[in-house]
Amino acid sequence: MARGDPNFEFLAAGSSSASTAATYPLFGRYNGLSALHEEEAVFVQVTCVGANEFFVGPAAYVSNNIGYKIFPASSGVDLPPMRVGSASQLLMARATSGLDPTANWVIWARRP
Repeated sequence: MARGDPNFEFLAAGSSSASTAATYPLFGRYNGLSALHEEEAVFVQVTCVGANEFFVGPAAYVSNNIGYKIFPASSGVDLPPMRVGSASQLLMARATSGLDPTANWVIWARRP
């Protein structure tokens, strides 16, 4: 998302936690993405809360040691713009450290 791009607007924010080595939906129980068309573009920002890193990615590419690793030291990570259909499939998994992470997330929707 380009700085100052007027075509993105705030859609939702929330947090999700992982409590075991399993994968969890990044957006938890939030189902607002289903209100959008599958081909619409969204921009997702993720922040790690606390001292526990985790991985984010689609189901086929995320586990406790595979995926895009989100570190506690990062102030926030901007995932690339993606289709709603892809964003709704994002999962999170705690890293092999065994500590339970929490992710804060924000979704911006692309509006023409």
